[in-house]
Amino acid sequence: MKEIDKVNEILDQVGRLDGITSLRLSEQGAAKLQFAGGREVFFEYRHETSVLFLYIPLFRLPPDMARRESLMHAMLASNFLKLEGSGELAIDEDSDQAIYQAGLDVHLLDVERLDRQIDELLRQSAEFRSALRGRRNARLLRPRGAESMGGRLRGLLSA
Repeated sequence: MKEIDKVNEILDQVGRLDGITSLRLSEQGAAKLQFAGGREVFFEYRHETSVLFLYIPLFRLPPDMARRESLMHAMLASNFLKLEGSGELAIDEDSDQAIYQAGLDVHLLDVERLDRQIDELLRQSAEFRSALRGRRNARLLRPRGAESMGGRLRGLLSA
């Protein structure tokens, strides 16, 4: 079975779990799953790396450069060692949006793993969206252990 056929079969089965028939990749290797309430999960299959990427748009980036820079700093800090989740924050330059994404190795992909990853991405993206927009939850912007790890890194680099 070709990889893309495996991905399409798994997407179809996951879609059926959520009451959606025929969730399949387009000819360009992309698909979208839309939930009630407007939440969307996008899928992009990369044949050359055998990875299925999932991503959720969080919000448009602010036009003000100082706010944009501050937001990007917070996003990078949240990605430190991926201590706050399995995904990572990124920027989609084409749409000028902050996104939360994860990549799954197609060789290890199955229905349960993809369904769990979608649920986790939805939960974590909501937390990051709230934290990054309002900066209300500093814990999400400062990964656990980052200060002590940063200190250890400085010690290693100066040794």
